Amino acid sequence: MSPVELNDNEPDPERTAKVTKELKRMRLKLLDLTARNRLLDFKASPGRGLPLVHCSPDRICRRLLAKGDELSVLPIPEPARSHWLMVGDRLSRPEIRDAAELAKIDPALELGTVTRALGDSEVRALHYADDLARHCRKLQREAKSALAETGANILYLVFGLLEFPENNDSDKLLTAPLIAVPVRFEPLPVDAATGHLSFGLRYTGEDIEENRSLREKLKQEYNFDLPEFDDEAGPEEYWRTLAQQIERKARWKVQRRVCIALLSFAKMLLDRELAPENWPRDADGASILVEHDIVRMVFEGAPPANEVGDGLRYHAPLHAIDGHALQDLPLIYDADSSQHSALIDVFAGKNLVI
Repeated sequence: MSPVELNDNEPDPERTAKVTKELKRMRLKLLDLTARNRLLDFKASPGRGLPLVHCSPDRICRRLLAKGDELSVLPIPEPARSHWLMVGDRLSRPEIRDAAELAKIDPALELGTVTRALGDSEVRALHYADDLARHCRKLQREAKSALAETGANILYLVFGLLEFPENNDSDKLLTAPLIAVPVRFEPLPVDAATGHLSFGLRYTGEDIEENRSLREKLKQEYNFDLPEFDDEAGPEEYWRTLAQQIERKARWKVQRRVCIALLSFAKMLLDRELAPENWPRDADGASILVEHDIVRMVFEGAPPANEVGDGLRYHAPLHAIDGHALQDLPLIYDADSSQHSALIDVFAGKNLVI
């Protein structure tokens, strides 16, 4: 990488275009358009997701977003002992799908038209009470840990999945979340009937996340623009709109599913922050981000030290610590001379990469 001069004040269209192009390439790497990205190849595996059944997506969404209500996550009711099965030498509960059907609950993960749904403030998971409590505790624990460590929420209520081929020549089908509403678990009183802890879901108030990885993947591979979600219209209308747009696309399908899932949109937040259009423009109409000296240094390299003074160079010099004005910095840990020199440069306001 050859050094360049940064002391010109006039925007250079050629350099600006180059930095913009490199910035876009970096943003695409953040989005990760490969099948390794869980936002493109999603599975509600145990410990990472909890599918819901027999519910009305529009009613759930309306209660969460418009009214801010809490949704109780309910289990499949325990069947009467007369329906238990003898397995070996002991009575066992029926398979969970059979128990759901006994309770007249549709166990299908692909949601149909629910004629007898739960109340507006309830959702149902395909688990008995003890299993459901265990799954909810694990999801809550993972979400709390991520929030404490990174400051970012990773617990979402996902409305709908898009199934599509990885590319035109691939047999592999990807399944990507469409709408992700940030939620949090709230423990409810122990259910007197089951003796197990109950959980509720509440909207956090943060922005509904758009799957930018999916949008960019479809744009690049298929030149397809994913429609925008209107929370006032609801998930059902969005699913219908998308289904109409992909009607003639082979192996594309909107999966009418709702599930609680752990998802990370942290890299998408970085992508959003690095979008030049989200930054103000200077008096000449140039993006402050693209024209910033530090951003240009990242992509073009630093100029030689003798061109702009001692503030910029490829390798920072080591300071003579003894006798330096900052020799007595209140360090938490012991530092060698190079580490102490780096701290001195930071206090001097220099830009550096360690």
